[in-house]
Amino acid sequence: MFRKLEAYEYDIRKCNISVLRTLNIIDDDTYKRLHDAPRMERQVFVGKMMRDRQGLSQEYRDFVKRCVLRFKSINNLQDKDIIEVVHDALWVSSELLNTKLSKYIEFVCKRKSTCTWNIGKIVFYYDSLTGDFFQRGLGDTDSIWFEVIKKAMRLAEFSQQKEVYKYLHSIKKDYILKNLDDRYYVKLISNKDNMEVIDTMIKDIIK
Repeated sequence: MFRKLEAYEYDIRKCNISVLRTLNIIDDDTYKRLHDAPRMERQVFVGKMMRDRQGLSQEYRDFVKRCVLRFKSINNLQDKDIIEVVHDALWVSSELLNTKLSKYIEFVCKRKSTCTWNIGKIVFYYDSLTGDFFQRGLGDTDSIWFEVIKKAMRLAEFSQQKEVYKYLHSIKKDYILKNLDDRYYVKLISNKDNMEVIDTMIKDIIK
């Protein structure tokens, strides 16, 4: 599905240690040390805590859920305003003013986009104001297909239907004839053939 819709991603700043500090699982010195530490160091520390302390994982998840509910409440968010919720992250259709819940718990706007396209559970985001393009669902990977998707989304956002039609059908033709760089024949999505991805783009993006 392709949507021309402003979207803002909010999540809890340094969620893992912020929640643990709020729950008094770690002290202030540990919080401050981990706050400035590399992300991997924080993840390893918290992961060991979750493993070694019985019931902590559930307590952590329950608290995050309460934070998300509180965040939605203080910003008067209705179902129509919320695009998606994943753990502590919310995609919403407008910028929000009430972001701080407590001393340690604050939601921050991490990213924003002006249009989205999803194929299954994988979502691509494009911000035509900044040119930023990112995805969720494929991990920390890169692909030559990202430029194709980005261009198609940009053309579609500005209703350049003739151009996006010509562009995607040209890509499809060259793909079938094997006229493209070898990198185009590496699967973008592990459980889908690239031709299926192309056809889904054409179906979703061309109106």
